[in-house]
Amino acid sequence: TGYLSTSGEQITILNTQNGIVVDLDYDDSWASGVGDGDGYSIVICDPSSDINVDTNWTAAIPSVNPACDSCTVGLGIGTTTIYAHPMADCPPIVYGCMDTLALNYDVNANIDDGTCTFSSNLGCIDSTAINYDVTASIDDGSCTYPIPPMVNLFFSEYAEGSGSNKYFEIYNPTSDTVDLAHYAFPTVSNAPTTPGVYEYWNDFPSGAVILPNDVYIVGHPYSDVAISGVSDHTYTYLSNGDDGLALVYGSNPGSPMDPTTGGYVIVDFIGDWNGDPGSGWSVAGVTDATKDHTLVRKCDVTQGNDDWTASAGTNVVNSEWIVMPTDDWTDLGSFTLCTSINYGCTDSIATNYDSIAVIDDGSCIYAVLGCTDPTACNYDPSATVDDGSCISLTPTSYLINAGSYYYSPSNLSINVGDTVTWFNDAGYHNVNGDINSLTGSSFNNPVSFSG
Repeated sequence: TGYLSTSGEQITILNTQNGIVVDLDYDDSWASGVGDGDGYSIVICDPSSDINVDTNWTAAIPSVNPACDSCTVGLGIGTTTIYAHPMADCPPIVYGCMDTLALNYDVNANIDDGTCTFSSNLGCIDSTAINYDVTASIDDGSCTYPIPPMVNLFFSEYAEGSGSNKYFEIYNPTSDTVDLAHYAFPTVSNAPTTPGVYEYWNDFPSGAVILPNDVYIVGHPYSDVAISGVSDHTYTYLSNGDDGLALVYGSNPGSPMDPTTGGYVIVDFIGDWNGDPGSGWSVAGVTDATKDHTLVRKCDVTQGNDDWTASAGTNVVNSEWIVMPTDDWTDLGSFTLCTSINYGCTDSIATNYDSIAVIDDGSCIYAVLGCTDPTACNYDPSATVDDGSCISLTPTSYLINAGSYYYSPSNLSINVGDTVTWFNDAGYHNVNGDINSLTGSSFNNPVSFSG
């Protein structure tokens, strides 16, 4: 008689021999607390489950039934509506084998009764799998497959620009879609812990692929939208110019180790894992080119290079890269192969300008004005174009005939040491080498004379 506890209850049911039949340590929070107070009852749907585990209990069906008219007030029920239709909301219990690989699998069973029996012919029945079992007749899902052969993917572009404007781009030169599940981009931070060994193994996201003759871009999450907007995925810890990056083929060894020990292959490098280069690596003769620059792979490159020194090169011709100014992203998002590159002078004002050259090789030659006559007293050995300034070492004598408002010859250039004689054909003449007496304009001679 009386009320049950409002904060849970220890309920024990004994048989006539005082043996415990039921021992329930109930708490009001069970079944989301709906059994706390008047209203709902709770029910255990699976009688075989542990009655002292709260998650095995659920609220009874939410249908209204009249209160028990004959119940006394002392039971705490009174005229309160009771939601109590035990078991009505429980799914039917069907015992049976629930393993789909079993010979006696029961699709209707919701409680496994441990009766499953299995064929002795379970195994991998896919002949393309590594563990194909010719004797198996039922596939047990254990098939494993060889990874696809390595493809000559390579870095086609890289940028370390202002702020977070960083990215790298990978090109697929084949006509097949490449699954990046078998590739990664391990890195080191400045000087590696062990020279020649990566520090951080970075996998591509699940499902990442590169379409045929297309690129895959990894950009910084806070980069300019021109970068982040075309990135296939983002990565925060991109290089500051001195952090070596590799594209590798293989699986994560689990801890940093060299390629031979770890069973992976280095496909391509930007920088290396050998040590801290300072601010960055030199590329094509440009100091610190991996910092505050964009690097674009030359179009005649067809595969990666695991030798960064050879890839970087020492000048514009032997390098595999073109060094661009900082924040130059004009080539981002595509890469076009070519069979050859024309090197030469690309400056149209140079004397050896090459109109078909696409990369300037530093060979441009420019005109040097001066006296190119080696017999002249002012000969300039560095001059490539004669500017008419040569002064002869042998004096020359000139005769000018003067008449009424005429001289013949009317124009004459003389050098130091030369002599000029005027012959008067008629009239009087004021000879000077300074001012034109007819126009009043200067002759702009280096020296003036009169006679």
